[in-house]
Amino acid sequence: MEFLEISQEQFTAFAAEKTESFLQTPQMAEMLEKRGYKPIFLAVKVNDQIKMAALMTSVSVSGGAKLEINFGPIGNFDQMVFNCFIQELKKYAKNQQALEVKIRPAVNYMVYDSKGQELQEANEAFISEMKKLGLTYNGRHVGYEEQDAVAEWQYIKDLSEIDSEEELLKSYNSNAKRNVKKAIKNEVTVKRATYEELFEVERLIGNTGEKRHFATKDLAYYQELYKAFGNKIEFLITYKDETAIAAGVFIEVNQEFLYLYGGSDGAYGKLGGPFLMQHTAMLHAIERQMQTYNFYGISGNFDGSDGVLKFKQNFGGYITQKVGEFSYYPQPVKYKLIQGMKKILGRV
Repeated sequence: MEFLEISQEQFTAFAAEKTESFLQTPQMAEMLEKRGYKPIFLAVKVNDQIKMAALMTSVSVSGGAKLEINFGPIGNFDQMVFNCFIQELKKYAKNQQALEVKIRPAVNYMVYDSKGQELQEANEAFISEMKKLGLTYNGRHVGYEEQDAVAEWQYIKDLSEIDSEEELLKSYNSNAKRNVKKAIKNEVTVKRATYEELFEVERLIGNTGEKRHFATKDLAYYQELYKAFGNKIEFLITYKDETAIAAGVFIEVNQEFLYLYGGSDGAYGKLGGPFLMQHTAMLHAIERQMQTYNFYGISGNFDGSDGVLKFKQNFGGYITQKVGEFSYYPQPVKYKLIQGMKKILGRV
């Protein structure tokens, strides 16, 4: 087995078949580079064939560089290849004089049904293996503020057996069916946004973020997404007459259609606009021959306090929880000294 840096072209070809997250795509590498991060493409080869790869970012911090891999490495999971990747990554980080490495693998810790009932045993074995490899386990996170774009908790709908709008509607609960019909009756419409209309997307999602206390993006970010992902991305806007009342961002990643961001104007909540937008997006997913529709982030709270989860449950699905976050410190003494100085100076 050989661990090495690969070109963006090599990563692009591998990711086209193997990636399961928009965070492990060449388009995201382009986005991050524009925002000050250096993209690095790493891989493990066996007999000169790439078996596992990752988009890693590097950014300068006090005392060195911070390296980060989100929902990677990608590839058919093989424990020996994965272990090689982690062991060699540690050596790579030391050679680069990095201060910190953060890894959030695309590995499930638990799968739940729509109501939050466990469907399998917890994947403690993976966490134990990562600790044996010398990584520090930072744990799993609950709550939107702790997750941002790297959603550890995801709500997913299986579309593999759904071929028509009739079958799709049948898979919803009565509340979703009623709201989709209500929106149509109220002459609510859903359209793809043009580049010039992205300000409406930013406005609606931004206003929702302020009310629900989750992080949002600026207009430039959505414009960069639009350009980077091309025909793999859809910005949908829901209208009542000429007024934009809801908006969402959707990305095609291999066999999955991902609902990345969304927001709506609460003043029009009774019209059913957000329901029709999700219904339309799922129809587009079926047209694209996607196998799953990922509603993406939920808080991880099943106590009835998560209104976003309640909304997504209307459409039927299941929940995955990722294993969480791991760290490695190539220069532990230096890292502790810097953290100590930050505390003294009141920066942490």
